[in-house]
Amino acid sequence: MLGYTTLVSAFASSIFSTATGVVAREFGVSTEVGLLGLSFYVLGFAFGPIFWAPLSELKGRRLPLVLSLFGVNAPQFGVAAGKDLQTVLLCRFWGGMFGAGPLAVVAAVFSDMFDNKTRGLALTLFSMTVFSGPLLAPFIGGFIIESSLGWRWTSW
Repeated sequence: MLGYTTLVSAFASSIFSTATGVVAREFGVSTEVGLLGLSFYVLGFAFGPIFWAPLSELKGRRLPLVLSLFGVNAPQFGVAAGKDLQTVLLCRFWGGMFGAGPLAVVAAVFSDMFDNKTRGLALTLFSMTVFSGPLLAPFIGGFIIESSLGWRWTSW
């Protein structure tokens, strides 16, 4: 379950990369401005651990994981239904901020759960989910963009 949360968070970060050109054309901006959706999500990844890691030490691991799971999904609806570029960009930032929760907390959960002998295997599988999300997302996102669904379905 923890690996899945990490996979979803990492997947959501890079699926938008296939939609940047279409988003730029729809909102009438340059492709550089269209790339801000991807950049803001990664910026949220940078600011998120500043909040999630101390919260997991003070309140336990469960609360930050539950809050971040809800928080990474809620802004995706805002991206998918956004009527202007500002809404899309702000929701992408907040999605990244909440999406950083699993990346910051899951390794600590594994260190709490596993002893020194089995922790290496657990962290290896966790690392595979971190890298599998951005690996799979552009293929799936490209399929969605080229189909009749449109770029908003990369967030739905």
